[in-house]
Amino acid sequence: MTLDEIFSTAETADQIEAREVEYYLKEWLPIPKASTSMITSAGGIGKTMLAIQIAIRIIAENPDRKVLLWLTEDGKGQTKQRLNEILRTIVTTTDKKTVEKNITIIGAETGSYLVTTADEAKLKEKLLPYTLVVIDPLIAFYGYENENNNRDARTFMQIWNRTAIANSQSILFLHHNNKAKENATARGASDFINAVRLLYRMEYIENSRNRKIIVEKENGTAKLLLQGKEVERIVMPTEIIIEKKGKGGSDEW
Repeated sequence: MTLDEIFSTAETADQIEAREVEYYLKEWLPIPKASTSMITSAGGIGKTMLAIQIAIRIIAENPDRKVLLWLTEDGKGQTKQRLNEILRTIVTTTDKKTVEKNITIIGAETGSYLVTTADEAKLKEKLLPYTLVVIDPLIAFYGYENENNNRDARTFMQIWNRTAIANSQSILFLHHNNKAKENATARGASDFINAVRLLYRMEYIENSRNRKIIVEKENGTAKLLLQGKEVERIVMPTEIIIEKKGKGGSDEW
């Protein structure tokens, strides 16, 4: 936007309607509307499984809405299998036909798509039909040279933030922890984290289908809705999968 365009949007405070952050899944795992959020963890913990479950639950609450799962590391058939397992063993009361009709999947078959500011208008257009867009992993879409450069990271994230606001949709990034730094929340530039409105970190729980989900950052009332900073949620479909994969698992599930 030009400076003239920016200032044309200015309003005095008495002209603006006050609004609190609104969420999907308030009682299960709040996902802010019309903004970006992120889930981080080590590899193989179950970020993708959690994201698919979030998609299913949003459709269950809003059967007229649509969700896009843009999962560049998994084939579409593998994602469908995961979806089936979640519907069979976790979210069992949801109408399967409604879920299948309203969830669109882009998989590893298409490869990654590197996003820059040149893609913003087309990105907004393509993503417009969806209430929730899941991007997995963030780094596969990063169209700039250095993931540790805050200026580039900020530019990249602003594309998605503007898209979320313009389309009134939730955009959820899945992102890996930085293995090289102890207790690091996420790899790459700090502005990846600074730009999102809500950040969840997920941790493995020994011999359990559950995962610990921690609110690392928020600009709203997620902790209030969850009645605390940490919650446990069933993420993995069956105990057999937990026993087979063991701690840390693999990216298969």
